[in-house]
Amino acid sequence: MSSQNFEDTLYDLDDVFTKLRNLISAARNQSRDQKRATLRSAEGDVDKADDYINLLVVETRNAPPAQRKGMNATITEYKKTLSSLKRQLNEANERSNLLGEERTSNSSMGVRDQMNANQKTLSKTSASIANTKRLAYEAQTIGEGTMEDLEDQRETIIRIGGKVQGIDANMSKSNRILNSMTRRIMSHKMIMIATIFLLICILVVVLLKKLHVI
Repeated sequence: MSSQNFEDTLYDLDDVFTKLRNLISAARNQSRDQKRATLRSAEGDVDKADDYINLLVVETRNAPPAQRKGMNATITEYKKTLSSLKRQLNEANERSNLLGEERTSNSSMGVRDQMNANQKTLSKTSASIANTKRLAYEAQTIGEGTMEDLEDQRETIIRIGGKVQGIDANMSKSNRILNSMTRRIMSHKMIMIATIFLLICILVVVLLKKLHVI
């Protein structure tokens, strides 16, 4: 199964999708000012949905390989749904423009709209910066974990190398002992052969003496 964070993010994303559908549907029957506010709110939810999908991608990268295929398939379906909602939102904006929605001639309203647009841009920028910082922190955490794993593997390799050297030393010592034992056995064997030969010679001499040959 996918991580709990992945499941929680999907739940939040479903809520955003539901809100977007309701806003797009409501905008079709609203007045100009109401529709403008509704569509602006929907655009904010689209940005929020993009952030959630980015979080899903991060969770998938951190998941075990066996889980990633299913998680990626889920993300693909949610991306398709978000693309469809974006298309519907664009169509709603286009219909609004075709119906002749105009900017108000009142200068104070124009300034207010500009301020709202600037505030929206600032909010988007702040959200993007926060998201970038979060992704950078997660990437740093993953990198630190990887470095720790590599260090553990390095220490394991060093320990194995030390054990192999110890085994080589023990084998060399065993070979020396075996060679020494072999030399001793050969020496004992030569001594035994010489002793047997000497005994045979003595026996032959004794027999010859008894037979008065010598």
